[in-house]
Amino acid sequence: MKKIVPFIIAMVILGHTLYAQQTPTTAPNFTVIDINGETHELYDILASGKTVVLDFYTTWCSPCWDYHNGEELSKLWDLNGPDGLDDYFVMGIESDGDTGIDDITGTGSNTLGDWTEDVGYPMIDNDQIRHYFNVDLFPTFVQICTDRTVVEMDRDPFNPNGFDPTKPHVIDYLTERLNCSMPESPLNVTAYAFNGYEDNICDAATFLPSIDFRNSGSDLLTSCDAELYVEDILIEEMTWTGSLTSYGHDQITFSEITLSETSEIEIKLSNPNGQSDDDLTDNTLVKNINEVNIASTSSLFLEIRTDFRGEETYWAILDDSDMIVAEGGNPLVGLDNIGNINIDAPDHPSAYGYQEIVEDTIVLPATGCYTFVITDFKSNGMCCNSGIGRYKLKDENGLILASGGEFRERKDHNFRYGEGLSSTFSNKLDADVTIWPNPVSNLLHIEIETKKLLDVEVQLTNLYGYEIQRTKESINPGRNSLNFDMNLYPAGIYFVSILSKNGQISKKIVKN
Repeated sequence: MKKIVPFIIAMVILGHTLYAQQTPTTAPNFTVIDINGETHELYDILASGKTVVLDFYTTWCSPCWDYHNGEELSKLWDLNGPDGLDDYFVMGIESDGDTGIDDITGTGSNTLGDWTEDVGYPMIDNDQIRHYFNVDLFPTFVQICTDRTVVEMDRDPFNPNGFDPTKPHVIDYLTERLNCSMPESPLNVTAYAFNGYEDNICDAATFLPSIDFRNSGSDLLTSCDAELYVEDILIEEMTWTGSLTSYGHDQITFSEITLSETSEIEIKLSNPNGQSDDDLTDNTLVKNINEVNIASTSSLFLEIRTDFRGEETYWAILDDSDMIVAEGGNPLVGLDNIGNINIDAPDHPSAYGYQEIVEDTIVLPATGCYTFVITDFKSNGMCCNSGIGRYKLKDENGLILASGGEFRERKDHNFRYGEGLSSTFSNKLDADVTIWPNPVSNLLHIEIETKKLLDVEVQLTNLYGYEIQRTKESINPGRNSLNFDMNLYPAGIYFVSILSKNGQISKKIVKN
């Protein structure tokens, strides 16, 4: 049964203020095609040793046009582009999906002129890249160092008009680049990011574990060794060979493994160029693969608060054969019609509207593994530059199976209804837990009594599934007491979840 509740505009404005997103500190990768048909991938450009500048603008934006006519980016391109020092790459990204290439070239109906005149750097028509960098004001200028760190350039907020049409100057970009990090030693290989499996285990998981690694040294990196451990047991050793300049990246992929229980994966890098690493603090990466949350009831409750474009949202619950057992939102978006640019989502009677709260009750047909999938017609998820959208799926006992809102085209959450990976794992801890008082005004007490040593993680989430506190504790045999100071949080409904390798519980708490 579905219920849709109109949302109050004043609360939307407040929510947008509270959850406004900042420019990411590390640049996400993207690939774009410019108006001349040339393809550009950000990480490839950075790997070539170039600093990147992104100019986010719209063709109808007067301050954008004033800055464009000041030709600072054209000057930067002439001095530091391919015909100059060749250490910069500039992209102009027109960010309004309702305008097109004709507006960029000055022949459309929603433009201030020809944005390509006397411009040598690539011009791109893409309304989604701005979401990757949380851009909601135009113009915005983002500079990216070769190590992928990001800074938003100053638009001179102290100017009486709020924007100086001559800033940033060329010298501002070059000066800011001096803050980019530089290699501090000749030989330094960095374990940068784990790839291969991002979900939790339901029955078993088979995948190729791999690592994105970086040359953080000043010397050319031509080789390094890599070791894969699972639960501290050495599984595989490999030697990588290649050629990486400073801050260049590559990937090492190990042989396929299958995990059927909660496991810790560790990848260690060593011996850059057959020598000792100058910095051993960044050579190891640890990834914990956990078991899925286990619903104790077949009846689930789903709450979705849409963003400004609810028609872009679709969700489904898939069984272990990838068959849809429940769905909602815009079926013309579905599982695959996602990641679109410069076009609006198709109309459908089932599509959600502007900033709605949607509530659904879902009944699972049988025990087993399931996946909750939520998709977006474009690449901006449900949060945060297009309204503070969010979703939360839980069972009748309040255990949260999926929650979030900030993603790109698609987000998957695995969960299970029924018994877990082994007969010893249930939705109850191997311990007695008492939580009081409830309702609570000040201090919330959590008492855990167990007969053996127990490592637990205690999470406090709000009604909307946002995690607001997390702590890891080693519980000794006997009676143990933990406390949460609820004075820190406003009145409302919260959930306390206690998780360990032996089980999990979740309890709803009311804060007065």
